[in-house]
Amino acid sequence: MTHLLTRTSASPARPTPPPPDPAAVRRYCWVRVGFGLIWALDAALKWLPGFRSAYPSMIADAGQGQPGWLSGWFSFWDQTISQAPTVFAVLIALAETVIALSLILGIAQRVGFTGGIVFALLVWGIGEGFGGPYASGSTDIGAAIMYAVLFASLWLAVPPAIRLAAPALDHKLAPHRAWRWATFAPVSPHTHDGARR
Repeated sequence: MTHLLTRTSASPARPTPPPPDPAAVRRYCWVRVGFGLIWALDAALKWLPGFRSAYPSMIADAGQGQPGWLSGWFSFWDQTISQAPTVFAVLIALAETVIALSLILGIAQRVGFTGGIVFALLVWGIGEGFGGPYASGSTDIGAAIMYAVLFASLWLAVPPAIRLAAPALDHKLAPHRAWRWATFAPVSPHTHDGARR
């Protein structure tokens, strides 16, 4: 009986997973930081006065020539943004700056990736007019949708071990912030080997 209890209570030893390929970690890091630099350049342009002055007309132009069933969507955003165009322009510049810092520094990556997907889809659906209007001379579907796909790829297609092995401020902050930072970072501070639970 004691032998049976000992056998059932003993937990099998888990094999230690092999460390990720350093070359794959470097490639991921270069893509993440490079993508962040693109967002940083984009954010720098949004902080210029020309963007704030041209922003309302950009939103109004996005709705031109769109199908009738989308008119409510574009008129809603046109009217909403025209109430406080400077506030919306500053919020966009701020959002792009935060996304850029998240990618470059590897800080609050869970929020950065998720927020980047949502923000890119909003830019695509509002500022770029879903890439339309589509006619015989249309050549592409807009750039922001590609940004959303790249964010999703970095978050969903890259193995967690590679993301966790890449240099990031999240790794420095997580052990000192206990469970709270795990909400924002892709690393659990409760695991000692850096693996996810």
